Amino acid sequence: MWFIDLLLEDIEMGDGRVLTIISDQHKGLMEAVKERAPSCEHRNCSRHIFANFKKKGFTGVEFRRLFWRAAKATTVSTFRSYMREIRTMSTEAYEHLIERDPNTWCRAFFEPKSCCDAVENGISESFNATIVEALKKPIITMLEEIRLYVMERMYNQKIKGHKWDMEICPSIRKRIEKMIEQQRYWDFIPSGEEEYEVKLAHQVYVVHLESKTCGCRAWHLSGIPCVHAIAAILYLNGNAEDYVAVWFKTSMFGSCYWYPVKPINGANMWPDVLCDPILPPRRRRMPGRPKVNRMKCPTENEGRHTINKTGMSISRCSNCHQEGHNKRRCPLLTKANKATVGEGVVEEGVSQDGISEDGVNEDGVSEDGIGEEEAVEEGNQEVHIEDHQEGVVEDEAHHIEFVQDEANHEEAVDHHEPDFDEVHHHQHQPVFFSSISLQTKGDYLLRGLRN
Repeated sequence: MWFIDLLLEDIEMGDGRVLTIISDQHKGLMEAVKERAPSCEHRNCSRHIFANFKKKGFTGVEFRRLFWRAAKATTVSTFRSYMREIRTMSTEAYEHLIERDPNTWCRAFFEPKSCCDAVENGISESFNATIVEALKKPIITMLEEIRLYVMERMYNQKIKGHKWDMEICPSIRKRIEKMIEQQRYWDFIPSGEEEYEVKLAHQVYVVHLESKTCGCRAWHLSGIPCVHAIAAILYLNGNAEDYVAVWFKTSMFGSCYWYPVKPINGANMWPDVLCDPILPPRRRRMPGRPKVNRMKCPTENEGRHTINKTGMSISRCSNCHQEGHNKRRCPLLTKANKATVGEGVVEEGVSQDGISEDGVNEDGVSEDGIGEEEAVEEGNQEVHIEDHQEGVVEDEAHHIEFVQDEANHEEAVDHHEPDFDEVHHHQHQPVFFSSISLQTKGDYLLRGLRN
């Protein structure tokens, strides 16, 4: 709001009756322009709209071609024909573009008062890219670098304009030369009173040279004669450059850069003051990566899918596309995991809780929290094995009850006497084995006793 008030005051535009603004769909700016400059024509950048269009999943060469042809269409009928093709491909894509109000991003609905048919704010984006390094610096240094850049550019552009020995700007002349090559395919039919009909197959347009208008509206919107107007001008042996709007004359270009930015003395020429000088704050490194982007209002991130530091935006799950949770806490995945666990195959001798019949889970830990390895390392350990069948069968469990003393245990399991540090380490940090590893170790102890 404050920015719009200062802008209207500086350029003396009142309620913006003859002003045209192109923005990037910034919500705060759109509301401010609507309130402070109700008569202003407010356009939205088509490039930003197309970027959001792709984020919705409408990608591909055909979507891209149809969108830009619809955005650059100068008549309502042409715009509707391209939109019908988009609706044929995807109804959701068509509805998404209609919700973005085509009056703000399509040439067919632009007002011709500004003689500007731009559908994107490329000039401001180029300026932002130029001052990107200055934006990282403190406010005074940033403004000083921007002032020096603008002052130098104003001078260079003024010198460039003085070197042109033509009536219109070079870029406009190139556009006219290109259309002169294309006009030879159009048929010219005179009518009288400065009105003519230009035709190519089923395309027919009425050209009025006196009012500088054409049925395609391209001449009226841009201030540059269209291919239909050039066909009529050349048929009458006229000069197309004479019909270009005054805004594209080299004289007008020089007037834009007539008033330079005045230079100022540096800090070494500042007058002395009686009070103590203001020192900059102590520089200290803040945690995390240094911030480059500006601080945004919490309401600007309403469309984000992640929770920001302000906590204003709502997360969205990438699995069910619902708000309020992420993929890790998705209720659909949680139900699916529970169903998978319930239908799982339970191993023989192991319950669904992972606890075997002898009270030891799959990680080798008993129900009271004592690891299997601790029980093996302790001296005078009794291992009870019950034998239900005669003989030893490889596929069956061996249950034989035996008592092993400390000497036999050390001879079968470990061939060196552990020191105090090793015993202390095993007591406090047990090593857990799986149920398969424990069974293999029991077989190994049993064979050692038999030998």
